Amino acid sequence: TEDTVLDLTGLTITSSGDAFIVEAGTLTLNGDGIVKAGTSGVGSWCAVWANGGNVVINGGTYSVGGDSKAADQTHQNDVIYTKNGGTVVINGGLFLNDGTVWTLNENDANRGTITVYGGIFENWDPKNNVSEGANTSFMADGYCTIGENGYYLVIEHRFESVVTAPTCTDDGYTTYTCSVCGD
Repeated sequence: TEDTVLDLTGLTITSSGDAFIVEAGTLTLNGDGIVKAGTSGVGSWCAVWANGGNVVINGGTYSVGGDSKAADQTHQNDVIYTKNGGTVVINGGLFLNDGTVWTLNENDANRGTITVYGGIFENWDPKNNVSEGANTSFMADGYCTIGENGYYLVIEHRFESVVTAPTCTDDGYTTYTCSVCGD
């Protein structure tokens, strides 16, 4: 519940349930450690849950056990979850998907906010996620994803180096298309 900076370097944190629940203050996660949650396989678990508090993720590898919701419609596992106004800012890290469609998820009734500036996501695109509805994006303005072999890398738009030829529109404006992102 207090402002805390945790260096995950060299650490592996394993939990049968939730790994981190932040109810107040800000938890900042740095380093290349590993956070595994929901290893019991029963229940609804999160690797990181911002439940009214704030989280900044600068690195690390995050995963949660596979979803059972498809079978029983009562349990789901979220790698990163927000509720009660909690916020999560993702600047980096690797987010592994063990069958969950809720890699990043905001509570529907008591929302929080997730903003993605970086990271790599396995089998899940933060620009077009199904947890909040098709074509819903958690991406910060000016960022896009590059998908390859089931992984989505978040990058900043760099129009100066990857734009195609400009196209004039009927209203006289010139538009550019990012050859990497298609935006």
